[in-house]
Amino acid sequence: MKFYLPILILCSAFILSNGSKPFVPPKGSLPFMAYFISRHRSMCAAVLISRTTAMTAVPCVVDAAYEIKHNGRVNFDRGPINLVIGSDYRHMRRGIKIEVIKLIVPKFPESAKLKGMLISKTIALMVLESLVPDIVMEFPPRGVIVDTKGTIKMDLYEECFTAGWHYFVSGDVIHPGRKFPLKDSMLHAQFVTVVKIRPTCETLQFKYNAAMTRLWYDHPHDDDSDELLCAVDPTRFGQLCHGTFGSPLICKNTVVGLLVSPDAQWTNCTGKSNIFHLIGSPDLHNFFNCTQKLFDPEFTVDQVALRKKVYENGQPDLQDMNYDNVLADFDEESENWEEEQFGG
Repeated sequence: MKFYLPILILCSAFILSNGSKPFVPPKGSLPFMAYFISRHRSMCAAVLISRTTAMTAVPCVVDAAYEIKHNGRVNFDRGPINLVIGSDYRHMRRGIKIEVIKLIVPKFPESAKLKGMLISKTIALMVLESLVPDIVMEFPPRGVIVDTKGTIKMDLYEECFTAGWHYFVSGDVIHPGRKFPLKDSMLHAQFVTVVKIRPTCETLQFKYNAAMTRLWYDHPHDDDSDELLCAVDPTRFGQLCHGTFGSPLICKNTVVGLLVSPDAQWTNCTGKSNIFHLIGSPDLHNFFNCTQKLFDPEFTVDQVALRKKVYENGQPDLQDMNYDNVLADFDEESENWEEEQFGG
């Protein structure tokens, strides 16, 4: 796999809705969603931005802690990465796998600790080996509109929605150590409200700042950062959680943020809130200016139609929310490591 590191990089806004339990979106309503097995985070989500490129969280393909231990050497996932597209059902025999042949990330500074901190909070582009096929799928995957310039302005309490394969809901239990359940075999979505970080995401922000400070002592602790956005389920029923980093936040029919910072989110799955990193953050403008040709959206989200269709028969029930298995630590050299992660 080739790696291309273009430019230097070094996402808060505000949004009320009725919120919702996680629900299975209608078929074909989110054709841009994809996922892949990550050696660093077990499983991650990705968002198609064209027929040849997807977007995900850098911590899914790079180990942030490695840089500090090895003098700033970037530890990319050099094993094969296969992006699974065209299937809302998460299973090793479902969907179409397309190999990722190139990872594009912002250019990182020389400081090992600063580099580790930036890796934990930024975005990667994944260039695919071939075009997304059309013939074999009822709803062909397509790229979605992404706010790379920060032009989407959101009002306080505006309704948005999230999508991913793992929602932590009331009654769930966090297992000790680095073990966690991959619950949602089906892709789910959830309407959320974007609010001010204080007080809703204050605990999560504190943990985020602590995690970033461990990587870089001079990390700024702004309460109203221009790169972070707090989204909450007003019903306090559930939230996106570990195992789904790279999942999008969609507002005004546009992808405006990604779930990126694992170290903070890992320990706060019971808060019914998420901190997203804004894709249109000023620190990422140069990166996206250089990679703009890779963006070719062909699908437009219709958030109003989605809500109407989901709620036409009342509040949806959770579907397929039983545990598949509980993942334990695994040997990266194992020939069957991918099957071990997915299970049957």
